[in-house]
Amino acid sequence: MRILIADDMEYARVNIMETVKKIFPEAEIDAFSDGTHAWEAVNEREYDLLFTDVRMIRMHGPELAEKVAEKHPHTEIFFVTGEDKAEMEQLGIDPKRCIFKPYMIEDVKKCLKENKVFEFGSFGNELRP
Repeated sequence: MRILIADDMEYARVNIMETVKKIFPEAEIDAFSDGTHAWEAVNEREYDLLFTDVRMIRMHGPELAEKVAEKHPHTEIFFVTGEDKAEMEQLGIDPKRCIFKPYMIEDVKKCLKENKVFEFGSFGNELRP
């Protein structure tokens, strides 16, 4: 499994990276400090999952998400944000696809499970076909 993370705040980027690594220990994770560099990575390889901040330098998360969805429609996209649900709705982002800061590992698992992206089983965490 390949996971892409984009967040301009280092502590936030490291936090989501560590959280995701606990959920999917075998995953290959690439992390970038802005949407532009993340987009360059998407042009080189396909990712199963994208976790992106909403507001970043150079390229904001919604623009990155739109480009990724167009290029790789099977990539599951989630926004990790400090904004509230109403703000996400104003931006045209489904709050069900958001992990709201501050969050715990259980919040991330719940978001993935509610979006029926992953099955969390006793034999590990598996990407749904």
